[in-house]
Amino acid sequence: MAFVLIEKPHPHVTLITLNRPERMNAMAFDVMIPFREALEQVSVDNDCRVAVITGARHHEGRAQLYVRLTTENFEEAARRPQGATGARLP
Repeated sequence: MAFVLIEKPHPHVTLITLNRPERMNAMAFDVMIPFREALEQVSVDNDCRVAVITGARHHEGRAQLYVRLTTENFEEAARRPQGATGARLP
């Protein structure tokens, strides 16, 4: 699997995608070296006017996961009898 993808979605636009979503696209050496090579490749491309750098992500971002977990905890707490304790917080 390539850790850095280069695409040309539109004329004069280059899309560089860090493709390591399981590690939240952390800049480890296995990503930094191909990323640097991608930037060098784009820098000599006279057709490229704009380079967009983005990161691949899982279907569920951190904020969405937190909201889902929090909502589940509140729903679970609402089903308990009044005064019962033990609600888990994320």
